[in-house]
Amino acid sequence: MGICKWLCNKKINDLKQKTSDEYNMITYSNDNINFEDKQEYKKKHITLDDQLRKIFRELLTEIRQEYLFSNEHGLDSYLSTRIRHGTITGQLRKTFSDLYLITTKDSKTDIYLDNRYWIKKLSLEKNLPTFNTIMNNFSKDIDDYNTLIKNSLIQIKIDEPAEALFDFTFTSHFNIYTINHYYSNYMNEVDDYKDFIGYSIDIFQVITENNLKLIRMYFNENVKTYFLNLLQRLEKEINEINQNNQFSVLLNNIRRSRTEIQMTIDTVSSWFETKKREDVNFEIKDAIDTSKEIIDNLFSSSIRLNINYKIQYNEIFQGKYFISFVDCFKIFFENIIEYERKKIISMLM
Repeated sequence: MGICKWLCNKKINDLKQKTSDEYNMITYSNDNINFEDKQEYKKKHITLDDQLRKIFRELLTEIRQEYLFSNEHGLDSYLSTRIRHGTITGQLRKTFSDLYLITTKDSKTDIYLDNRYWIKKLSLEKNLPTFNTIMNNFSKDIDDYNTLIKNSLIQIKIDEPAEALFDFTFTSHFNIYTINHYYSNYMNEVDDYKDFIGYSIDIFQVITENNLKLIRMYFNENVKTYFLNLLQRLEKEINEINQNNQFSVLLNNIRRSRTEIQMTIDTVSSWFETKKREDVNFEIKDAIDTSKEIIDNLFSSSIRLNINYKIQYNEIFQGKYFISFVDCFKIFFENIIEYERKKIISMLM
């Protein structure tokens, strides 16, 4: 932030002073200043204001880069570790996986595996190729949309165009309004680079809150609609081959998934809220249970941790330590799963 300190302390303050001097000369009553001179001062004032706005934008762009993409504290890093890295796709996929509506790809052929659960349960022989095509297409559509959410929508954009829902461009109507509001009302209060950084963070926090509100709306409207349309199509296609109610159990699962996916999307939508968790004290059990839930969402439904633990002392911890405890337990659980996987592989070889 060295450039911020230098520009804010030197350029902005110098420029503000010059702008103020020029403004005083054109506004204060002075019989010695003729009309032409006042017009010249106005031109200079406009030029200086343009320069100030340019410097303001340059500084804001630099601070935006740190706010969004700092490896340690940036928003993008948070989204990557907390949401994008398997968590959101695992959560959205889980509903369909638990009801046996989707399968996974063959790692070698990149083709979806046949849904052996329903083939065996329904003793399918007739219409088997059609059934496989329907279910495999549904699996692909679910995974493709989850990938779109993770890789395109839950991303940050600072330039147009992009599908990313976190909009930090300087061209959107809301962002322009917010930046201009702070510039017009608070720039005169900026005395040094610390003040400028503080006001810049305020700007980006306002923009972030607006983004979170729009993302919650997007999930509650667009994402729900998309998944419900896929389920409607799946039900229609299964009904077309449903002779003698052969697929009644499967159809029940499809209908059940309609309710459950909407509840799941409500849960995911709630992730995009600023929660003051630091203000809420917690017990160690809360951190363990949260870590386990994250692990369950990260891995397929075939992997479940059965955790038995005994807490000797029910101590209360300050909320600011909650995330650290969750991360520690999450790493611990991931290491257990990885260890067991390697042990099973070694036994099979």
